[in-house]
Amino acid sequence: MTTNILFLGINRLSTSLGLVMKKNATNIDRAGYDPDISNIRAAIEAGALDRSVETLSEGVKKADVILYALPTGNMLDVIDSICQDIKRECFFVDLNPIGQDTFSQVAKVLPDPAGFIAWFAALNPKYMVDVESGPDGAQEDLFHDSHVFIAGDVNTHPEALKLGNDLAVLAGAKPLNTEPEELAGILALGLDLPLLISAVTTSLVTSQPGWNEARKLAGFNFDQISRLLESPDNQVTPESRMLVNRKNLQRLLSLMIEQLSQIHADLDEDNSQEFEPVIRNAVLARQIWQKQRTTMSWFEQGQVKPEAPLKMTERLFGKRHK
Repeated sequence: MTTNILFLGINRLSTSLGLVMKKNATNIDRAGYDPDISNIRAAIEAGALDRSVETLSEGVKKADVILYALPTGNMLDVIDSICQDIKRECFFVDLNPIGQDTFSQVAKVLPDPAGFIAWFAALNPKYMVDVESGPDGAQEDLFHDSHVFIAGDVNTHPEALKLGNDLAVLAGAKPLNTEPEELAGILALGLDLPLLISAVTTSLVTSQPGWNEARKLAGFNFDQISRLLESPDNQVTPESRMLVNRKNLQRLLSLMIEQLSQIHADLDEDNSQEFEPVIRNAVLARQIWQKQRTTMSWFEQGQVKPEAPLKMTERLFGKRHK
């Protein structure tokens, strides 16, 4: 029996999954739909799709599995426009980052919410810094030696979760099952907050009167922090990510505002005992993470313990005199 799979949106992730299926799966039909017909052509030429669909309605009616890879902010509108064509037993797999309310919102428009899961992949470390977001950036081993976070809520059908796990294993990754709220919080830490800080920093710097001259010497530092805005994860409209996960972002922003206020005060008072450990600890934390993420080994701990800022040691041992 043939399983009909509809790739709803053709980008690096969905095209890579199509390549994985070509090599490892049998009895499947891989159809694709994308507003940009050039993406469809590229995926077919690469062997990631068997065919395109003439109309979205046609593709949806036949689909046993829908892999959603169109921009995050459009998903509810897309589902609403095709809900009358979705088969009751169809599984709907969201390949995008989710927010805290994604499952409750989808439940209002999807015919069978029990078939909906979130499938978010951490990429093969060797492709971690690639910025190509289209089908031309697809790789058969894009998910090898990585993790895939699979989320369903209390009403999710076990077969939908099994599909997510099987797809992760098929792609050469380790499936990690989690809850929607936990996944949204994880994404806020590792994806959304860095993206927002990149946007705010880039906007602030380039709007200052001194930018006219500063741009002439801006180099590695500015390039690195602003480069996040070109990440494939942003799906053309980075602001949609901010709105989807706004509750988690607000919580993290409150913590950041508190820390920035403390740093501002430390700088004003020339308080190096408080300020310097913040920088050194950040450098150490990045070095540890980079090594762990590159090797995909999460059990090795850092060789140096982070320094405690003065206010932390005060809580433990009482206030010291400068």
